Amino acid sequence: MSSIWGENAQNFYQLTPDIVEDALENLGIRSNAQVLALNSMENRVFQVGLEDDLTPHIQSQPDNVNEYFESLPMAYNQLVLKFYRLGRWSEESILEEHGFSYELAEMEIPVIPPLKLKDKSLHRHESTGLYYAIYPKVFGRLQDEISDDQAKQMGRLIARIHNIGSINSFTHRPTYNLENYLFSHLETFKQTQLIPDTSKKYYIELCEQLAKMIQPYLERLTPQRLHGDFHRGNIIWSERNGDSLPWIIDLDDCSQGPKEQDLWLLLPGRDSESLAQREIFLEAYLSMSNSSISLTNFIIEALRSIRMIHFNGWIAKRWEDPIFQNYYPDFNTENYWRTQLLDLREQISILQDSLYE
Repeated sequence: MSSIWGENAQNFYQLTPDIVEDALENLGIRSNAQVLALNSMENRVFQVGLEDDLTPHIQSQPDNVNEYFESLPMAYNQLVLKFYRLGRWSEESILEEHGFSYELAEMEIPVIPPLKLKDKSLHRHESTGLYYAIYPKVFGRLQDEISDDQAKQMGRLIARIHNIGSINSFTHRPTYNLENYLFSHLETFKQTQLIPDTSKKYYIELCEQLAKMIQPYLERLTPQRLHGDFHRGNIIWSERNGDSLPWIIDLDDCSQGPKEQDLWLLLPGRDSESLAQREIFLEAYLSMSNSSISLTNFIIEALRSIRMIHFNGWIAKRWEDPIFQNYYPDFNTENYWRTQLLDLREQISILQDSLYE
């Protein structure tokens, strides 16, 4: 298995508990050798038990977020360590993500920022060259479904995030546009051997056809700082005084892009129940938002189409990573790509119909 990252790639693919413990010891934190790999494909994320209490590290956080950290429903004998995927982000772009999370926390938005240790939120492991960050372990659970009341909560919450996001702009984070999230994958699709020759030409043609349909409408949307991946898997719910409260656990995909990207993923379904909840969610959003949105059915389906294509490009570009081969064993088969062709043709049909609604 070859890689442009050489030995460092293998360090990332095969991270061991020894490296995890060493990364913590470099920051003056001792683990109790209880290291659990968490479910993460893009990065490598570990839950680690500690020998010592985290209290001194929490109390040493900057004054502007110290009280916020103390208010988190967190474990003081555990933490979460995140190693960033090699070559994905620059140091500047990761720090910009961290800065956005601190900015949100200062405004009491329920996010989980990284801890600052030795006055830094981002660290580099010397022997592997991997960037990593330390996060508090927050108690909570994921939910496959949300109630109407929770849809209102999330509508108001994402509106507050967007209001804060509109104050400044990202400099180093990616821009959510067709160039970065669709066109950048076309050369990969052309060069890869993962798409069978019987499907490759037709799949690329469908991608280009979709891009041509979508581009004029996407360019009319106003870009700003946003979460970028606001789906239910990035929200945990914790109980406090009988209330169920949401916590946003991942800003790894934050970008400069249209607000509408954050407004369809939470309730992506096309069934009547999802559509009804989306209306509740959007009504709550607009009650708190300081700007307008253009979330028509066409825009939703356009963003869904981009996500479908981006998903395949994401897998193809990471195929040398064994975790992707294990998780998507059918990715390079005829059946998989026949299904992708059918799905994109359906998207084109839905988009065409949406233009006349």
